[in-house]
Amino acid sequence: MTKTISRDKLVIIILTLIIISMSIFFYFYLTKQNPLESITQPVHSLPQGLFAFGNDKQTGLLKPLGVGVDGNKIIVADSAKHRLVWFDRNGKKLKSVGSFGNGPDKFNYPVAVAAGAGKIFVADLNNNRIVVLDQEGKYLESWPRDSKNNLRPVALALNSKGLLYVSDLLSQQVLVLDEQGRVVKRIGEPGSGERGLSYANGIALNEDESLLIVADSNNGRLQVFNADDGKHVKTIKEGIGFVLPRGITFDRERNAWIVVDTMQQAVIVLDANFKPIGQIAGFKEGDPFRFPNGVATDGTGRIYITDRENDRIVVLK
Repeated sequence: MTKTISRDKLVIIILTLIIISMSIFFYFYLTKQNPLESITQPVHSLPQGLFAFGNDKQTGLLKPLGVGVDGNKIIVADSAKHRLVWFDRNGKKLKSVGSFGNGPDKFNYPVAVAAGAGKIFVADLNNNRIVVLDQEGKYLESWPRDSKNNLRPVALALNSKGLLYVSDLLSQQVLVLDEQGRVVKRIGEPGSGERGLSYANGIALNEDESLLIVADSNNGRLQVFNADDGKHVKTIKEGIGFVLPRGITFDRERNAWIVVDTMQQAVIVLDANFKPIGQIAGFKEGDPFRFPNGVATDGTGRIYITDRENDRIVVLK
């Protein structure tokens, strides 16, 4: 009698496990999810301070605003010293290029850097130009080449086709330049309307380069445009609490947007759909940001922040 009951219980347990397994299988089948991906997919977490560099006596960064990545090198727009500084991934200074002036090898307050296709592009703000260098920092040319397209560039983004997106304070638009430095498109318009921009700063492309995201600084929001035709797609503002968003980049490793809000003294992390994940207030507890501005990623999960008033670069991961 006892054996019969035990056998019945075993049958019930086996049937229950089969039903549960089949239910799980049909769930993933109907929702078209890979069960392994669902198990291993990382949960969004905020990056943490890894190290900081640039504020030692030997390097002496002074109010850096822009940062870019070229392979395994970090390039900083050391704005108040009117130069670019190259570092390795450990924060060791490699070299610097430039000094104050308006000649070919000079800068007057460089504020942004973008690298790609063997070139480095520098937003030379007070010289009203974009300086094009080779990968070693040798001067190649300046844009615009004529006086018909004056600009005051504050942010840059380069796509895989060689088009350079420029946030321009003079026109209050984003200008699109081809590989010869010619303006081929203008995106946005001055103001606070649907397509409006007011002293827009940081700009970034999404992963497939179909969307251009603009940190519309003085309107306290992000503006999303179609990167090809310039049409307005949507505005990102509600529920986030932007004050003065400046730097922005897309972190492919986290599938998240990294936005630097200068007046909040914080880095704001949004998911791929622009939903807030959280904020980072400094390098570590008790060591806050002081007017952070620029941001770049290097493809390995590292995030580089120009911490302007602390005269340093903060590395998060």
